[in-house]
Amino acid sequence: MEEINRLRVGKQAREYLLSYTDKFDFAATLTFKYAITDRISAQMVGKQFTNRYNSAMGYNNFRKRKDPSKRALMITMLEGDGKNEHLHYHMALKKPEHMSHAEFWFLTQKSWVRTKSGGTDQNVIKPIDDENWVDYITKQVGHFSVDKIDWENTHIY
Repeated sequence: MEEINRLRVGKQAREYLLSYTDKFDFAATLTFKYAITDRISAQMVGKQFTNRYNSAMGYNNFRKRKDPSKRALMITMLEGDGKNEHLHYHMALKKPEHMSHAEFWFLTQKSWVRTKSGGTDQNVIKPIDDENWVDYITKQVGHFSVDKIDWENTHIY
């Protein structure tokens, strides 16, 4: 019975995230400089990234306000188990309209590297050219669990 409920919750969470697909225009895969083996440490790096990213995107007052629209839109998925597969982030991001693709790429990469744990080797930051990107990054949600969703660093409204 518990397994059925977990699958139902996972399916509902995935459908919820998929309902936001049209709000995002950039995809990112961000890797760590060195192996991080636990999710809590990885999520702490993710939090550092979202703080730097929000500032870089012009959301300077995001920490002081309770209004979620004062934060940059993002879906963050933390994949891997830290043992058999390296932990890494997949993200769906929204580029500010006034910003060029090159500037957005640079500021996103800089925000990740400035966490001190963010690597550069296998990072990908590119416009979403496939409408199935959010579907891809949520592929394990619902099948296995909702644990892959980094709710602390996901901002949708």
